[in-house]
Amino acid sequence: MLNSINDTTSQRALMASELTPLSVLREDFDRESVFQKQLDFLQKNGFSSVRRVRGDGDCFYRSFAFSFLEQLIDEPDREFAVMRRLSLLDGFEPSLKSAGFDKDTYQDFKEEFEECIKAFAQPDHTGRVMNLQSLVQVFQDEMKSHAIVFYLRLITSMKIYEDQENMAPFLMNPETFDPMSPTSFRRRQIEVMGVEADEPQIIALTNAMKVNVEVAYVDGHTTSDIVKFVRIHNAQDENSRSIMLLYRPGHYDVLNRGKP
Repeated sequence: MLNSINDTTSQRALMASELTPLSVLREDFDRESVFQKQLDFLQKNGFSSVRRVRGDGDCFYRSFAFSFLEQLIDEPDREFAVMRRLSLLDGFEPSLKSAGFDKDTYQDFKEEFEECIKAFAQPDHTGRVMNLQSLVQVFQDEMKSHAIVFYLRLITSMKIYEDQENMAPFLMNPETFDPMSPTSFRRRQIEVMGVEADEPQIIALTNAMKVNVEVAYVDGHTTSDIVKFVRIHNAQDENSRSIMLLYRPGHYDVLNRGKP
């Protein structure tokens, strides 16, 4: 199931697709499987669409990045929200240095991410600011999409370095489940493109970016049709919306309540 989902997603999805009905995922599963029942559960609870991202091992970071940026569209004070997020990125500089990353290592990738954020408040040469359609276009550009993903990987690695004493018991080889040192985990499981993310990476990145994330697990690991949601809350604003992600075996997409 894991390989089939990844293969299907890689073949069909762009880096990030337009919103599509949640029902399109049904063809990835056996007709009578618990996965179908879990999709029914999500639809009954108001989740009607999904934004598919490429299943290339970077899907968590790409889904996270898209949602993180998309939230800027509905900010009532967009200029303030943009300034706050740019300030957050600038605040990472000392920590990135402490984690062993020279500025030359990440500056180009950071600037790509910053340009996306700034575009929500600063008009381009046509006089337009970033909207949902142009954001999709950014993520369909492989170079830009990869740059943003790699920068977020470095932020994730930095955060695990900062909190390695607490994170160390949860760092393990995803195939053998053998413990890994923080240094080895960072180098092999985070700082390499195409390597999938698990809970330690999700916790580290959401903590660093100060956002709330909710992951709906449609994983078939239960006979129940109820979908388990893992909620990680790090936002300082109690009214902050959560980034909504959908997990299937080996893959993340963006989950959405609205209709496509």
